[in-house]
Amino acid sequence: MIRLKNLITETAAPNISAAIKAEKSAVRSSMEENELDKKDIDRILAYINVVAPIAQKHYVPEFQSVANSVPLPNLASVEQANQVRTAMRSWIRKTATDFAPYISTADKFKLWSAFKIAPWSTINYNVRVLTWDIDYIIDQADESDAYWWSSYFETALVNESFIREIVGILT
Repeated sequence: MIRLKNLITETAAPNISAAIKAEKSAVRSSMEENELDKKDIDRILAYINVVAPIAQKHYVPEFQSVANSVPLPNLASVEQANQVRTAMRSWIRKTATDFAPYISTADKFKLWSAFKIAPWSTINYNVRVLTWDIDYIIDQADESDAYWWSSYFETALVNESFIREIVGILT
């Protein structure tokens, strides 16, 4: 029975790309509520279309395969939990690396400037919100044991040195 479950998990990759794209309406609504310019909204939604398949490409080899190879979080050792956190970071790092060339120079400068100016408390909060979104997307798309690990994204990614690394990759 376990082998059957593993075969199903290995062959049926979750559609992370579709789950990310499904969030576009929520993103649009939020930006419209904050009265962003239509051009800015369209640009952000276009970025979502670009990043979704990139995140999909790296999800299984970087995160899901590791998360499914260790026990569930409540049964995992500290070492196993750290392996999964490292896999989460690897997924985000590879996605950011492949996405960076698609970001306009102007948007790279805006991101770099905001990161330099904003207090860490603001950056920290925004990264936490992003990790909750990632958790939600995985919840919607992945029925394997990897979902149980998605709640660890906050502890894996809300780390100043990692955030600096990702901003460096994106800018």
